[in-house]
Amino acid sequence: MNLVCFRRNAPGVIRTLALAIIFGSAQVRAAETPTPATPAAGPAASTPSPAAKIQASKEHPFENSLGMKFVPVPGTPVLFSVWETRRGDFAAFVKETGYDATTDVYSLGTNRWKQVGDTWKNPGFPQTDRHPVCGVNWNDAQAFCDWLSKKEGRKYRLPTDVEWSAAVGLTNEPGTTPKTRSEKIQDVYPWGREMPPNVNGLPAGNYPGSEASETNWPAQFRVIEGFRDPFARTAPVGSFPPNAYGIYDLGGNCWEWGQEEFDPGRDARFVRGGSWVDNIPAILLSSYRHYSRPVTRNTSVGFRCVLVPE
Repeated sequence: MNLVCFRRNAPGVIRTLALAIIFGSAQVRAAETPTPATPAAGPAASTPSPAAKIQASKEHPFENSLGMKFVPVPGTPVLFSVWETRRGDFAAFVKETGYDATTDVYSLGTNRWKQVGDTWKNPGFPQTDRHPVCGVNWNDAQAFCDWLSKKEGRKYRLPTDVEWSAAVGLTNEPGTTPKTRSEKIQDVYPWGREMPPNVNGLPAGNYPGSEASETNWPAQFRVIEGFRDPFARTAPVGSFPPNAYGIYDLGGNCWEWGQEEFDPGRDARFVRGGSWVDNIPAILLSSYRHYSRPVTRNTSVGFRCVLVPE
């Protein structure tokens, strides 16, 4: 296992993932905000007919059998889940299939990232079924999408890199792979163009502000100066304002697994969006891509589904 902390030019600034994704053998480089009504995760009262034509808009999302909501993103052929996959959604999958995703999970404590027996069910901090599932790897996310596809007779999968960029508002990025596109567009964040991640004086997402350091935060890890949100770890999905397409948490909360390889031919998939532990401006850019091996589980990483209308 390699854990590499990077430093920017400013002395004393630690890339905490910074890089929090422990990535196995891969080296790593609003309190007053109204919370939208979020249906309880888990099976809904009725299952939509697979034969029915899928119709969705920002104002009227498509809702599936788990209560997951999906909206269109211009320039893509898919509908995006408005939320990161919730713990209750993943629990429904595990209950029906018996799937085990509880081993070898890295979680954060004062001794930094360790495997101490935490799991997606209990990641080392309080969660409800409305929080994003975390501590799951790429293979787990794929298994969930496959199960949901068979369950509903529809096509669910992880978003491609280009689709994720479109959802966060980036178009015409230079480069042909997640690796070559990473950080090419500077000074653009999911919330705007300036740090810290505030909009109109309110937190724009779940990032490590002063609230994080008031818990079992490693002494070596920094937080974002001038920032504070109500959640020391993950936040319930939909706790902060959505973007222009009606999508929540494309920045912060949890890193999100993507479909393809970060660098073609290498055993690593891209992740995007940053998380509750990331404080470095370069990592929080909308254009930043990170990566991890498909088998790595870390409590700063979750996933979001897309739906392919067929």
